[in-house]
This record gives sequence, structure tokens and C-alpha cells, in this order.
Amino acid sequence: MPPSEFIGLDNFRELAGDNIFLTSVRNSLLYIAFAVPLRLLGAVSLALLLHRRFRGVSAYRTSAYLPTVVPDVAYALLWLWIFNPLFGPMNLFLEAVGIGGPAWLTSPTAARSAIVIMGLFTIGEGFIVAMATRQDIPGELYE
Repeated sequence: MPPSEFIGLDNFRELAGDNIFLTSVRNSLLYIAFAVPLRLLGAVSLALLLHRRFRGVSAYRTSAYLPTVVPDVAYALLWLWIFNPLFGPMNLFLEAVGIGGPAWLTSPTAARSAIVIMGLFTIGEGFIVAMATRQDIPGELYE
């Protein structure tokens, strides 16, 4: 085995010029810009909405957390069905309102949107944290 050769930052220089790497960084930044704030907003909104006691609130809280505990394989199959371009409910809904649905999982632009939409349904952990935080605040502070 030949002795190793120090090449400094050459690997990083090569990485900075790689189009695939730059595309993946762009996709990650787009996900951070759209999915993270929407998930946070959704979790906090649900926690505010379901904080008060009313009939059936436990069922709503459970349904908000349920997508989090569904196994990943079942979750993936469900989303494959929802985003199916031929008979998926997402495209059927879009066609009903007069918008042609894209090929969600094969078009790069539509796939980014699909990933953000899928991420919105996994707000269960954030919902639980926001709900626990909200319930930890004394009631006197609300009045």
C-alpha cells in the first residue's frame, strides 16, 4: 500500500464544482425554506386549536399524532397511492377543480412539492411538544 498523500482542500474544491452536489444543496435549502416553517406553523396551530377542552378533543389529538407512529413502509405505500398520476386522489382533486395534476414522483419540480406536502403530515412530534408546552403555562396568564 503506497503512503498516503496530503492533498489539502482539493476534495472540497472538487465538490464545490460538482453539479450534483450543488443541486442537492439547492434542494436541501428549498426544503429548509418551505417544509420546516410550514411544519412548525402547522404544529403550533394544531396545538393552539386543540388546547381547549371540548367534546372529542382526544380523538382529534390522537389523529394529529397518528401519522407519526405509522410504519414507514405503510406511509410510503399510502403516499404512492395519493400521488399516483393516473388514479391518485391528489390528481383527481386537482382535475376536479380544473388543474391538471403533474407526475408527482417523476418530475423533479413536482417531487419537491410532494416531499414538502408529505412532510406536513408528520407534524405529530412538534404538535406534542407545542401542546405540552402550552399546557405547562398556568391558566392565570391567559386572563
